[in-house]
Amino acid sequence: MYRRVILLSGLFCYAAAASPLTQIDPTTMGQLGAYLGSTTYVDFSTLTEFNFSTFLPLYPGVGDAHVTVAFSNTGAKQTVPTTWGTEWAGGPPYPEGTTCTGGCSQFSGPPPLPIMWGLLDGNATTPPLTFTLSGDPVTTFGFEVGSSIGDFTAIFHGATPGDNLTITHTFSGYPQSFIFAATGDQILSVSLTTNDTFGPAIGAFRYFDAAAAVPEPTTLALLGAGMLALGAIRRLRAGKAA
Repeated sequence: MYRRVILLSGLFCYAAAASPLTQIDPTTMGQLGAYLGSTTYVDFSTLTEFNFSTFLPLYPGVGDAHVTVAFSNTGAKQTVPTTWGTEWAGGPPYPEGTTCTGGCSQFSGPPPLPIMWGLLDGNATTPPLTFTLSGDPVTTFGFEVGSSIGDFTAIFHGATPGDNLTITHTFSGYPQSFIFAATGDQILSVSLTTNDTFGPAIGAFRYFDAAAAVPEPTTLALLGAGMLALGAIRRLRAGKAA
């Protein structure tokens, strides 16, 4: 009997914990606010600024002590608005479809924040740009794209086979910016394609570190259910022993 209790409680926990990847809609202020408030910004402002005379330095990725975002191509650090114009990085609305100001976007508000440019080598025929995540498990990941024109498709790849999420956005003139973000089970990588032959500005990498998260109410409820199951098992064993 107690084996059935263990099996049923395990199935319940698995079913309740499973969460397919879903889009975070940046045009919905509630979702945008929750995303910005619950995620960690990957600050790469200390990287060396790109030199247009030497065309260096180029970086294979960015990260912090918990999460690394590796690029399938290289990127150059530029800073808006000092070395990279806002007209090329995306202006209001920040992001697309909203009117928030003063830090809602990578490309607006104090202090000036960096972007990565050249990730696609300005050539739409190159393979999709892939962001590969490593370090702590990430259950929410997003980034911002600024472009003058182009169609963008971001495919988020989850840890569960077949758990992929596709987000598309079309830029129709500038200045514009858009946040591509998803949440759910662990996110392993993102593939980004575009027909913007100039190459977009990309930045505002944000993540939610599941390993460092405080247990949510649902998690505590599952823990309580597990404790009850263990209690039932002990009572069944005590009854058999008697």
